[in-house]
Amino acid sequence: MLQRKQTVFMLLAVILTAVCMCLQIGTIVPEELGNAESEFYNLWILKGDGTRTFAVWPLFAVLLASCTIGLVTIFLYKNRPLQSALCLASILLIVGWYLSYGIYAYYFGGRFPEVSFRPTWVAALPFVALIGYILARRSIMADEKLVRSADRIR
Repeated sequence: MLQRKQTVFMLLAVILTAVCMCLQIGTIVPEELGNAESEFYNLWILKGDGTRTFAVWPLFAVLLASCTIGLVTIFLYKNRPLQSALCLASILLIVGWYLSYGIYAYYFGGRFPEVSFRPTWVAALPFVALIGYILARRSIMADEKLVRSADRIR
């Protein structure tokens, strides 16, 4: 199972997605003096005064679904068409995460001139996971094509 390159790609994508779920993905910086910065996570926003706002929980839910689908997909190596479809689902979830992330970044930082939003390097990890899922899906499709061509020769 772990000998296949698509399994390695999917495992790497799952690990990167899990790391992104746990770390800070941005900072909301007020331009006024005296106001503290807010830390932007996938599950909550930690305000400068120590309170948490769970307004961004859908970001966490999307990454959790993508991570779960990725783990399930790793163990479905005998069913290549289903594995390919689940990889595509993870790809779409990560694209949806980036759309949601952009909307939240605009909502919490971009629409007011007195507040700015600064993303962290962790926000790039789902993009690397997206590339991993694309490479895994491409390898799965190549394996399926190879199996079908071998069946046709018999």
